[in-house]
Amino acid sequence: MSIYADNAATTPCLPDVAKAVAEACVTHYGNPSSTHYSLGRQARAIIDDTRQTLAKIIGIERADEISFTSGATESCNMAIMGVIQRCIKTRPRIIAMDTEHPAVLQPLSQLTLAGADVQTVECEGNGQMNIDHLQSLCNEKTAIVCAMLVNNETGVLQNLNRIGSIAHAAGALVLCDATQALGKVPIENLQHNVDFLAFSAHKCYGPKGVGALWTRRHLSIAPLLLGGGQERARRSGTENVPGIAGWLAALNHMQGTRGAQIEKITRLHKLLEATISDALPEVIINGHDSPRAPGFTSLTLPGLRRGWLAQLHGICASSGSSCASGQNKPSRVLETYGRSREDAANSLRLSLGIHNTDDEVAEIAERVIAGALRLKETSVARQNLVAN
Repeated sequence: MSIYADNAATTPCLPDVAKAVAEACVTHYGNPSSTHYSLGRQARAIIDDTRQTLAKIIGIERADEISFTSGATESCNMAIMGVIQRCIKTRPRIIAMDTEHPAVLQPLSQLTLAGADVQTVECEGNGQMNIDHLQSLCNEKTAIVCAMLVNNETGVLQNLNRIGSIAHAAGALVLCDATQALGKVPIENLQHNVDFLAFSAHKCYGPKGVGALWTRRHLSIAPLLLGGGQERARRSGTENVPGIAGWLAALNHMQGTRGAQIEKITRLHKLLEATISDALPEVIINGHDSPRAPGFTSLTLPGLRRGWLAQLHGICASSGSSCASGQNKPSRVLETYGRSREDAANSLRLSLGIHNTDDEVAEIAERVIAGALRLKETSVARQNLVAN
């Protein structure tokens, strides 16, 4: 039987979430823009309730500042493209951390072709942004600074208060990809220092295909999608009511159990890392000397031959970001942390969730350790064979 330890990639839907999605498909199937009859009003009520609930969780007073999207990738694209289209002639500079998710870095790569001045902020060896470098890059030509709150591979937290202060002093806006933060770390006061927050439901036990973008009130951004003017004309297209209904169920569960969930995952996370470190003293826990969100364990064993992930029989994990579309490439994030290209390609990411148990954590640790020892033994045997 497999053990799931890839919750940073996606989380399993809660039973109440699946039930809410099915009910919305079968019962609340009206178009939410058709509020002149009851089925449409029921669908609209689901959207409004979810917007209000998410606003409460993230500490936003005005729920109408939240727009529903297909996920955090679209949300990040909306913010970046929407800002730069309005000011590329006067403020062409965009700044991003070099450990950002491809949902940020890929749009920036495209925008360079349109004349944007894209600058990358260096990352310290502990995964933290080099604040002095950010300070040197921010100027009156800067339109937006992009900084994720929780790194999707290592769980390293960034100081968005300080980043936001520097960016705002230069007149720039701040996009925070908070996808991995929702339900794991407090974000209630984050809106005071950022202008956009991006979220995705499937990272917090909701369904895939739905997310949100919070945009600070009175900010004017160009829409990516044009059409019926849904979501205050920021994101045209009929809203994904079943997905939004499922997210509401996940958010309601989060509100009632968040403290206990964080406490449990933190305990299991510490147990996992302590067990592995005791057995493999040379293992590097990437980002261990920085503040991290609970549940993220990124492991590197310097010099270990490739194949560590393949040794974890029955453990669902990854070697880095799951969003690399299955490409067997070194982790760009870990290379910025100072890992060699070979080590970055052979690292493990284990991410725990609310469903994991003590017994599962013990089994995960056992297989991680055993896999590393097997690879070590194989390497020694090969070296002896070559020597003879």
